Amino acid sequence: MVREIDGELVALDTRANLVHQLNATASLIWRLAADGCDVDEIAAAVTSEYDIDLTDAYRDVCETLARLQALKLLART
Repeated sequence: MVREIDGELVALDTRANLVHQLNATASLIWRLAADGCDVDEIAAAVTSEYDIDLTDAYRDVCETLARLQALKLLART
């Protein structure tokens, strides 16, 4: 279960009885990934939204996606 509060996502993990609050950047990454965007598209969007170069954005996106997958908050194919 995911809800948006003030531009940030809050996800309830009922299996682990945990609540995860994603900051604005992680929320953007989650939304784009959930919409089917690939890593390159997400990194470009992060670069466009924030003052960050593409190399750093790509690294941050990959790390965030890996963390979201580890927490079972995002399934990727």
